Amino acid sequence: MAISGKKKVLLMTCSEYGQSNVVLALADELLARNQVSVHVASFAALKPRISELSAASTTSAYGNTSQSPLSTAPNHASVAEFHLLPGPSMVDGLMFNGGLSTLEHAPGLRAGGAMKAFSYAHDVLIPWKAADYLATCETCMKIIEDLKPDLIVVDTLLSQGVDACRNLGRSYMIITPLGINETAKYALTRWGSKLRYPQ
Repeated sequence: MAISGKKKVLLMTCSEYGQSNVVLALADELLARNQVSVHVASFAALKPRISELSAASTTSAYGNTSQSPLSTAPNHASVAEFHLLPGPSMVDGLMFNGGLSTLEHAPGLRAGGAMKAFSYAHDVLIPWKAADYLATCETCMKIIEDLKPDLIVVDTLLSQGVDACRNLGRSYMIITPLGINETAKYALTRWGSKLRYPQ
């Protein structure tokens, strides 16, 4: 537990808007309830949004206080602490691998179609160079070891965060704006993955 008596929640996410929005929404709700200490680990591009979120939580929509009507904690401001992850963000890493034009392909399956896209899918899903990936993973591990969070929530596309939790033997929860087909279809049984729903 945190020294202040509040439990610590560590949210780890990519900095891109589409991925980070669900983490920001969760952080906003946790700050509004003012019952846990909120920590967010991400790349530099997300830092201004965390600062804005923290500033908004101190001048809350709940009147002139920072107290949510759902909070049972004493009435004082709650801010999210930002932890910087080194290296390029996901989009920056993708730009190093040829940019967004690499995602374009002709229609169909053969030749220049989907088969071409499959050949570089790994570079799109994990666009970091090995040294950058390792540095980010090691930083995630250090943040976890230093912070000793009570709960870790990781964005599925921040695979460095998932690897850090696994390397340290820490339990974690997944958060994602993606559907089950993009995140957990591999975990279904052989026949379960053929089911039409949920999709």
